[in-house]
Amino acid sequence: MSGFGPDGTVDLQDLRIKLYDLFGHRYSAVSPSPGALMLLTAANMLQSPNGLFRCRGRVRGVSFNSKRFSVQEVCANIGDYDAEAGFDGLIVSVSHALPIYGRTVVLPDQGDQRPRHIDGMKQVAFPTRPSDAKLEVYADDQTEGRLLIQPGFIDRFVELSAEFNSEMSASVAFAGRQMHVVLPGGDLTRFSKDVSFYKHDTAADHIASEIGRLFDVVAQVDALHVSADRRGSAEIEKARKDYYRTKSQSVVPMVKAAMKAGIVTDSRRAKYLTHEAAMIDPSLHGLMMPSA
Repeated sequence: MSGFGPDGTVDLQDLRIKLYDLFGHRYSAVSPSPGALMLLTAANMLQSPNGLFRCRGRVRGVSFNSKRFSVQEVCANIGDYDAEAGFDGLIVSVSHALPIYGRTVVLPDQGDQRPRHIDGMKQVAFPTRPSDAKLEVYADDQTEGRLLIQPGFIDRFVELSAEFNSEMSASVAFAGRQMHVVLPGGDLTRFSKDVSFYKHDTAADHIASEIGRLFDVVAQVDALHVSADRRGSAEIEKARKDYYRTKSQSVVPMVKAAMKAGIVTDSRRAKYLTHEAAMIDPSLHGLMMPSA
């Protein structure tokens, strides 16, 4: 990766890797499939006509309270199929401090078409819940499902769906020690939506904007996750907001300082290599890398 392509345009991948590394995050253009891929497809949270998906980019890192996260841009590997027939969006995963013994999924309300069971999970009955909350919850264990999906979680889920998905709603899955948020479509962080630049500074501005959007997505998902953590408190919530505010405000100054210091011409080899996006086959579930 020389930094410039044959036509003189800037190679964004090399610069992107270096700039994400400034913030302690690892970027790669390809990744193994999410550990919860089988659950996400079984719950109809991801769709692909041929059952295959590919990753267009992934960022892994550590956020507030040493919480590990992963943001993947995933799309259906549709080949000659109609592009509108498959999933195209983000899968955001965050680690959950407390053990999750079963599976719990939160899906958009399907009205009269809602099934009673999804992949063996039963619809969770709530004593009370907002009448305008257009969602359904399914879980292996009714008690655990109700403990995770509190009224505060429902409120934040509705807010997140409205903010990041103008046409399609978000969905959530809890499994193992992770929460996975599926955000289809929308104007999200898109590692694949690169354009050509003829100046490194312009390219750096483009990536800085991308990093800022990624921090916003992670902050919103973390806020949703906090509402499912029974140990939350007002003090922790304030500290969390301050953390993400500081991170967002630091993006542009840090990127500008790195460019001025010569990060583009730094002779050190980039830490993380990138490759062409690979297909993800759900049948290879047993070979998947453990969740980040």
